Amino acid sequence: MFGMLRFWIEPGEKIVANQYRYRRWKNRKGPIAALVRGYCKFQHRYWRFVTTCLINIEAEIHPTAKLIHAIGVMIHKDAVIGENCMIMQHVTLGQLAGPGAPKLGRNVYVGAGARVLGPVTIGDNARIGANAVVIKDVPANATAVGVPARIILRDEPASSEAAPESPAQTPSGAA
Repeated sequence: MFGMLRFWIEPGEKIVANQYRYRRWKNRKGPIAALVRGYCKFQHRYWRFVTTCLINIEAEIHPTAKLIHAIGVMIHKDAVIGENCMIMQHVTLGQLAGPGAPKLGRNVYVGAGARVLGPVTIGDNARIGANAVVIKDVPANATAVGVPARIILRDEPASSEAAPESPAQTPSGAA
């Protein structure tokens, strides 16, 4: 029962797994490879219809990426999505007037309704807020919000060295 329910609950996982399978078989020759590619294209069309998303089957999506709510997601064929990325509903990863598509690093969160447009690079562990329009690069460990998106918070990775003590914390007799 739960297996059948899971089949309908997680279409985002089906889309990502299907794209990964298609890319693995894309350059292979022979009748079995052609059959697998045809099956992948059929599945892709089915899940596109069910989720009303427009994800090109040629897009490079890491198999650990998550489309939490795949409804209305649009991904350009040249877009690259890194590992453990989380993409919410109604997100667009696409081109501007010129060539180039977005490249998302590892562990990137893209909020609902966000637009990432043009040849931009989103650094590792970055966060894109809901309804943000990103047209410039976002550095690693940063948060981008607004229209057009601006960096509002930049987390620095924790340093292994201890911070020096301030004079107020030193014993009264130390110089």
